[in-house]
Amino acid sequence: MAKAQAEPYLSPVDVGRSLKRHPASVIRWIRNGVALSTGERLRLRAQKSPSSWLIKQSDLDAFLNAITTDRLGEVAPAVPSAQVKAMREELRATGLM
Repeated sequence: MAKAQAEPYLSPVDVGRSLKRHPASVIRWIRNGVALSTGERLRLRAQKSPSSWLIKQSDLDAFLNAITTDRLGEVAPAVPSAQVKAMREELRATGLM
């Protein structure tokens, strides 16, 4: 029986680069969240490590989909898995992942 691969963690720097945002913005999303149209605050789920925060790709995707749904009233289209795989390989090649 094959073991399921653990989902890799992203740092605020990784997330910031992929979204073209400053890592401080990513940390602010974790700590303070983003105001939704309902008045609630949506926080990016992350785990605190001794030196930074660790973010699962699935938590980032859920956060971005929730914001998109709130702002546009529709779910963001899924990124094709081949494109995601290519982006991850590029991050690994550059040493960011």
